[in-house]
Amino acid sequence: MRDGDAWQADPLPDVHAVVTSAVITDWNGSGEPHLYDFFDVSHDATARFYATSTGVSPCVFDDESLHELKYLIPMGYTTLTLYEKRAVVSDGALVRLWPEQYEPRVWPGPRFDLVVPLEGEHRMLRLMAGHALPGPLLLAENLSSRLGQPILVARLLEEEGWH
Repeated sequence: MRDGDAWQADPLPDVHAVVTSAVITDWNGSGEPHLYDFFDVSHDATARFYATSTGVSPCVFDDESLHELKYLIPMGYTTLTLYEKRAVVSDGALVRLWPEQYEPRVWPGPRFDLVVPLEGEHRMLRLMAGHALPGPLLLAENLSSRLGQPILVARLLEEEGWH
């Protein structure tokens, strides 16, 4: 797997895990404003989402929704990070890989982070996983296998101080 590739398991399994939302309203309509399922693999388009020290936003697919969503995330002593949702791994295996679609605006260049869902007393974890595929996918498969949880592989696009 390389940076521009796309792939999906056949059949495509359902993957579910809860993450903490960084959004202050029930923007995603789930009825649960603070927790939602972040690991949906049924969409074909490459999604984007924001993350802060308090959680992640819902995934969106268009620029207008992304712009609206940004201002629903409360400012605080944090960094607002924009990611591209690139892959979901579950049970130690790649479930879906979306192609890179958006141009990163970070220096020294894009990197991949792993998003580990809510478990026990931690809200979620974001772990740096490298700068090019397939390394982050292999790390996600290993971590997913060990933890028994799905892992989302995200490509960093932008960062800004959010306070």
